Amino acid sequence: MNKENILQQLEEIAERLSIRITYDSLKEGSINTRGGLCKVSGDYRILVDKRLTAKEKIDVIAISISKFDISQFYVPPEIRDVIANSSEAEDEQQAVHVNSHD
Repeated sequence: MNKENILQQLEEIAERLSIRITYDSLKEGSINTRGGLCKVSGDYRILVDKRLTAKEKIDVIAISISKFDISQFYVPPEIRDVIANSSEAEDEQQAVHVNSHD
């Protein structure tokens, strides 16, 4: 499955979870983020920097989706793997970040 198809599948899962995805320019002034999950007026939203590559957009969305229970939906195995791997990568990245401050 190519990156554009994976991205589309992730966007569809977010929609089924009632999570709105917003693509916008997120690197302005001192703000420098790729995006992520947030809650606005009680609704979850995934913000994604529109200038990211398809792979980076997949990472941001998959990490955000990994915080939710998707067992109620049919999700192709390849997409489940993308979501699971993104969550594991985030955990490893956080562990390295925490350990680097010892």
